Amino acid sequence: MKKSIGAILALSLLTVMALSACVKDEPDSGSSAGTTTTTTAGTTTTELQFTEFSSTINGIQFGLSPEQLLIELESKNIDLVMPDYSTLYDVIQNPIKDGRTYNHDASYSFITVNEIHFSYDADGTATYISVSNPDISTVEGLKIGDSIEKMTGIYGEEYQKDVEEYYFYQYYNGKEYLNVFCQDDLVKGFQIAASSYVIH
Repeated sequence: MKKSIGAILALSLLTVMALSACVKDEPDSGSSAGTTTTTTAGTTTTELQFTEFSSTINGIQFGLSPEQLLIELESKNIDLVMPDYSTLYDVIQNPIKDGRTYNHDASYSFITVNEIHFSYDADGTATYISVSNPDISTVEGLKIGDSIEKMTGIYGEEYQKDVEEYYFYQYYNGKEYLNVFCQDDLVKGFQIAASSYVIH
């Protein structure tokens, strides 16, 4: 269990670092072109074609408020890993001790015992859901341990790819991003995210 939590936290740290390094330009709402433009560090642009995928993980829709998420988790009998609140960062004023795991910038996450990580910014806006449990799949059927060939069989070839610690594939459904982390041609984790980013 401790090894699994460590894997969740490592994937989450990688995600937070990548998110903080990038800026997303919103697609033109009047455009019907099926692409989005992403700007990284103000210089590089990449276009992503729209790919259909669900933004629901384990029956929970991405974008819920923290309060809505806690209600959903309780209704599905999914427990949280409770953090040690005695080790909070000094910058966290009046922390809410309902299962939130705080980061140094006051953003926080809810981590479930079945290894789903629901991340929020300091204002309570959902930023991503990440999964490190091989028994949980996307609605379309992709899970940890699957091959890149299976991923492209499900979602197609219209992805953005970059490399850092893991191969990184990104799909866009017109609203959210599906980020798939791979190593040795196998899926090592995936997430639904509100913002695009490119790992450099």
